[in-house]
Amino acid sequence: MIFASARRLARTIAVMAPLVGALGCGAEPSHEPTHPFGSHAQAYTAGTILPTGERAALDDTVKAMYTAWKKNYLKGRCGGYYVETEGGAGMDADTFVTVSEGHGYGMMLAVLMAGAEPDARAIFDGFVAIRNNLPSPYDSRLMSWGMDGQCRPPVPSENDAATDGDLDAAFALLLAEKQWNDGSYGKLAREVIDAIQRREMSPDTKLPLLGDWSNPSDLDVASYRTTRLSDHMPDHFRAFAKASKDGFWSDAVAAVYKLIDTMQTRYAPKTGLVPDFVKNTDKDPLPVPLAEANDPNYLAEDLQGDFDYNSCRVPWRFGTDYLVTGDPAAKTILSKFNAFITEQTKNDPSMIIDGYSLEGVPHVKDAGPNGCFTGSFGVAAMVDSSTQAWLDAIWKDLANSPADSYYGDTIRLITMIIMSGNWWAP
Repeated sequence: MIFASARRLARTIAVMAPLVGALGCGAEPSHEPTHPFGSHAQAYTAGTILPTGERAALDDTVKAMYTAWKKNYLKGRCGGYYVETEGGAGMDADTFVTVSEGHGYGMMLAVLMAGAEPDARAIFDGFVAIRNNLPSPYDSRLMSWGMDGQCRPPVPSENDAATDGDLDAAFALLLAEKQWNDGSYGKLAREVIDAIQRREMSPDTKLPLLGDWSNPSDLDVASYRTTRLSDHMPDHFRAFAKASKDGFWSDAVAAVYKLIDTMQTRYAPKTGLVPDFVKNTDKDPLPVPLAEANDPNYLAEDLQGDFDYNSCRVPWRFGTDYLVTGDPAAKTILSKFNAFITEQTKNDPSMIIDGYSLEGVPHVKDAGPNGCFTGSFGVAAMVDSSTQAWLDAIWKDLANSPADSYYGDTIRLITMIIMSGNWWAP
C-alpha cells in the first residue's frame, strides 16, 4: 500500500566521524538497561487505564509482536540497522529501502524494547550510524529523508530532511541517554534538537515546518505557512524543553495544543477529527482543501483535507502526552476522538477504517482497517475508565490482526507498547 505520507514526509554518503566517535559505537552492547521493557518504569497519569489482564500477559503479547516486526522489517546492512519501509513515502521499493520517518520509529523501538531485546544497544547504535551517514545538505545534524538499496541518499537536489523523523530520533536519543546512562547520546540529542529548532520549526508560530527545506523566502510561501499535524508531538517538545533549557519548546507545546483545538472546534465540531495538513498557520489556520490535493507544496497524493494517513497519528501523539503529564487539554482532545470513533463503529474496532472526512464520512475507495488508525485510537481510549471495554476490544483486535505492511505494523507495535504500560519520558 502507498500511504499519503508522501515524498518528503518520511524525508555522495558522508560519514559524520566526530558524532560516530562521540557515541562510542564500540561500546559493549550487553550493557544493562536502566528501564528494561516490562519494568513499567513510569506510572501513567492517575485515572488512565490499561487493557484488562495481567501486566505480564500484556507484555508477552507485545514481545511476540516485536519478534514478528523484527523479522519482517529490521534490517542489518549498510553499516548499521534500518527499518525496511517497502519504499515508503510513495517511492518504489526497489529504489528506496527506508525513510527517516521509519528510522525514527526504529530508534524509539530499540530503546523501549531494551531488556526484552538483548541486542538493543547494538541495534540502536546501528540506527545512529546510518543516520549519521545520511546528513541533510541544509544541516548535517538532520537526516536525509531516504536511503536507496545501495545505501545512498536521494539525489543532492532532493536529499533534505523530514521533520517527523528528526523529532523521533532526537527523542529516542534522550531515551537512550537515560536507558544506558550514557551522556554522549544526550549530547547528540541536544545537537539534533538545536538543528530541529533552527531548520524545522517556525520561529514565529512555534509550529513544525514540513521539512528543513522550507523557508519564508520561497517563491511560494504557502508551504512555509503549512504544517503537518502528525508532526505535533507535545511529549517530545516537553522533553526537548527539559534537555535544552530553552523556553521555545514550551511555547511549541502551547502552540500545537492551540492549533488542534482550533481545528476540532471550527472544522470538526461533531467529530473532533483533524486534517493531515493545515495552512495559513500565521493568521487564520484552515485545513488544506481537497482542491489543493495534488499541489506539490503539500507533499502528499490526496485526501490531506481529511483525517487520513498522516493525522491518524494525532490521537497517539497527544495520548502519550496525557499519559505522562496529565494535561487536561489533551484529555479534551482525546475524548472527542473517542466519542466519534465509538459511535461510528458501534464499539467494534474491526470497523475502524483508514480515513474519514472531517464530517465523519468514511472513505469508500480502497478503504479498510490499518494498525496505524486502530492503534492510535487505542492510545486515545486510555484516558479514563469509561472506555475500558472499548480499549479491551481494540487491544484484542490489534493482537489478533495479521501482519500488513511497514507503516501500520510499526505504529501498531509502538501503540501497543504504550497501551501495555511500557512508555516513559526521558
